[in-house]
Amino acid sequence: MKLTEYFSINDININIKSRNKNGVLAEMAGFFCSRHNINENDGILDVIMQRERVQSTGIGCGIAIPHGKTDLIGSVKLSVGLIKEGIDFSSLDKKPAHLIFLVISPESEHYVYLSILAKISRLFQSGVLLSNIIKNAKTEEDVYKLIQAED
Repeated sequence: MKLTEYFSINDININIKSRNKNGVLAEMAGFFCSRHNINENDGILDVIMQRERVQSTGIGCGIAIPHGKTDLIGSVKLSVGLIKEGIDFSSLDKKPAHLIFLVISPESEHYVYLSILAKISRLFQSGVLLSNIIKNAKTEEDVYKLIQAED
């Protein structure tokens, strides 16, 4: 499985304005909805926030993976947000999150959904790829190519 099969350069936002967790979640949900022709009022943010209330999706190593399931989409989709300065995401390791992967899946694609969550965790576990993105990515295309090279 290639992570880059589930998002494109256009699904990356390197200009996240919010500087707190709830603001970033709202901004990422809005970005996701605009990319996938979903009305923001259809509940994507609610799905994400419901999952976030169970436990923070800040997995550590500078990565957060807010995620949820809804049948508003037909297949698993991702959006990626980069915050070079990092934000407090209530991560397990207490370190700021710099790269946010928003993963939305229909109920029917549970295996793909879990595989993507695991793939993101593996790709960024060492911290090398994230460090490379923070230091070198100037554009959405840069972020995509750096992830693609390790994917």
